Amino acid sequence: MNLKEIVEKTIIDVIVEEIVREVLERLKKLPKRALVIFTGGTIGFHESIEQLKKLQEDGWKFKILLSKSAENIYTKELIKNLLGLEATEIDGEMDAKEIKDYCSDIDKVILPVLTMNTAAKISLGIADNLVTNIVARSLMKNIPIVAVENACDPLEEERILIGMGKGPTAYVNMMKNHLNKLDSYGIKLIHANKLYDVAVENIKQGIHEKDNPVKKKIVYDKKVLTRGDIVSAFHIKKDLILGSNTIITEAAKDIAKALGVKMIVEKR
Repeated sequence: MNLKEIVEKTIIDVIVEEIVREVLERLKKLPKRALVIFTGGTIGFHESIEQLKKLQEDGWKFKILLSKSAENIYTKELIKNLLGLEATEIDGEMDAKEIKDYCSDIDKVILPVLTMNTAAKISLGIADNLVTNIVARSLMKNIPIVAVENACDPLEEERILIGMGKGPTAYVNMMKNHLNKLDSYGIKLIHANKLYDVAVENIKQGIHEKDNPVKKKIVYDKKVLTRGDIVSAFHIKKDLILGSNTIITEAAKDIAKALGVKMIVEKR
């Protein structure tokens, strides 16, 4: 490589680095949007509300839905007083367009209170109401889902304290198996006091992957993988297959991690 090529490569690398930095900064500043669905449990409700308020302070925008049972327990007026937002009660016949609208333009689905009944239905793939239909659609669209498990955990401390922890072992194991199924579907099950931390933990990953649940791969034939190559792969939404002898620069590794581009090393 002669001097001219070195200078040109250096200039390109600097430009690429600046572009990537600007893209990442803009992603961070984008409003984070979540569909928040309350089902009719009470355990963990107040903790979840405090966590949602912290997300609001960080600039998150919410669309809030209440199941029929949640409306009976909390009421839309209470949710408005606590979060300052109007909540929509979801009841009656399901409408495909309505479900599609609820799932559009969101980065995440949050279930601040998940009941045993809803957890069981989701586990079994039953989509017989608006809540379970929205969850099913979100799973199929690879929209990240975070669910607070306090109200559906058969061994939750508060449940035990009120005398509801005495069920037969087989029944308790069945409910635990439902939660394990949800976890295997990629639904993030958490305690209410972890809602804020988990929601912000993978928002960048959610932005990168939301519209690209299945990425194709391309074979990379050059000897040295640079930042510019990673950015190019990111723009065409593809991961890279590399030879075992390919040299990966540290800058390329950093940008690949930031942009969510996978580098698969294969022996050839």
